[in-house]
Amino acid sequence: MSAHPVRLASYNIHGGVGRDGRCVPRRIVQVLQEIDADIVALQEVESSTSGFDMLGYLQDETGLQAVSGPTLMRPDTEYGNGLLTRYPIASVKRI
Repeated sequence: MSAHPVRLASYNIHGGVGRDGRCVPRRIVQVLQEIDADIVALQEVESSTSGFDMLGYLQDETGLQAVSGPTLMRPDTEYGNGLLTRYPIASVKRI
């Protein structure tokens, strides 16, 4: 039996703002596609119900499943960590 290696990555997206000071979410998608990881742990990601939902956008554009791991919660937005995965999500428990 051969084991399939799992490719993991960690990526601080800095709230979507690049080194040039611009927020261009498509660039983040391009990096995610380039690294082709099975599971990506994201830092400084926003998931919002009232504005732009970066985590939802990344999920839609990459086809990966997303799980938010907020460290800052407000009524209309969550900010913190996120997880993107190729694997089915059986359950989520935030601690």
